[in-house]
Amino acid sequence: MKKLLFILPIILMFIIYIFRPIEILGDLKIYKRINGGYNLVYKYSKIGYLSGIDSWYVQGNQVYGSISDEQKDDEDYFYVNVCNGEKYITGNFLEFEDFLDKKNIDKSKRNYMSGNNIINMNKFNYSKDVSCD
Repeated sequence: MKKLLFILPIILMFIIYIFRPIEILGDLKIYKRINGGYNLVYKYSKIGYLSGIDSWYVQGNQVYGSISDEQKDDEDYFYVNVCNGEKYITGNFLEFEDFLDKKNIDKSKRNYMSGNNIINMNKFNYSKDVSCD
């Protein structure tokens, strides 16, 4: 019984460590799924599924990039403004490009194969905190 009381907290700490959210910016976070993969979540509402090939960029208080569609083998695109709560999700690449143009998003940072991603989380240096003043 004493061994169980010793091992149980260690197992619980390990589970919390494995499934703790990864903060991207403000309330936009990534949660590891029990069955593998990751969910992109904004203010506790799921935006989409992230696979190893999906990536995103952070520009000021805006985060945008690709997400995977679990129902079909397609890629979707997302945009979140963490200050005003604006969210935009589409499966149409040209429509997404037009949307980003209207938001004055840097055109050189739209290659969703080379942005920030789950595999190289430690490689990217950007602030997880945002000032919405």
